[in-house]
Amino acid sequence: MKQVTISQLDTIVKRNEVCLLDMTHLTIQFVKRLVNHSPGNIATKQGNKRLPLEMWWEILAWAEMTDPNHHTYRLVQALSLEEHGTQRILACAKIPKWNPCGLLETEEACNKYRACLKRPGKGQNPNRPFVLPDTNNQDSLIKIKDSLTGRDSKILFRALSVSDVISRAEKGECFLCASDRWCFLPRDYEDDGFFGFALPRGITGSAIPCPLCIDVHIPESMDELESVEYEQATRQAFYKLGYTFHYPG
Repeated sequence: MKQVTISQLDTIVKRNEVCLLDMTHLTIQFVKRLVNHSPGNIATKQGNKRLPLEMWWEILAWAEMTDPNHHTYRLVQALSLEEHGTQRILACAKIPKWNPCGLLETEEACNKYRACLKRPGKGQNPNRPFVLPDTNNQDSLIKIKDSLTGRDSKILFRALSVSDVISRAEKGECFLCASDRWCFLPRDYEDDGFFGFALPRGITGSAIPCPLCIDVHIPESMDELESVEYEQATRQAFYKLGYTFHYPG
């Protein structure tokens, strides 16, 4: 997945692309702006009590130190851009329901799912693996100022893969590997392949990174599987998806 920048807002709206929104980071930025511009509006209902600004800054500093891997993420669809003076506001809506990516069974199904996330189309489509949001439901709408999509504001992400959805929106639940991140290939595995891949005979009887939730290319030989370069690529994939690397078994 890639961070959405200001220059890409028009593109994701034109496609009505499905993106991943870091709800935790968005909430922190909302409170930060409120403290910055309207601290008097943050008070208890009873007694109108307020925290000192210094305490708010300490709370926000601690909040910003939280690990993004523990944040809450939601799938949203980019709908429109609204002009407000010199600023633009991106209107998104939450995807209410989707077929879990962690249950996909082939590489082809993953490719179709990824293409649909990028260009979901309009109207009803029984082949679409998720339900489009009801744009008349105000509760599902989320509005994001374009200034929050700056280079250092990692709030909204596009170009999603199936493994991104599993790790962020589905909390890492993967049926193929039972959420272990590794798949063991029995020595007597049939030649008709695994997860839609034709497997080299040399790697059967070994464990490979799960092709569904880790999405590292299938090694072509035992030498490649056991190489330092392949382990580094696997470690990097674990890290990018927010998983702690571990060896199989």
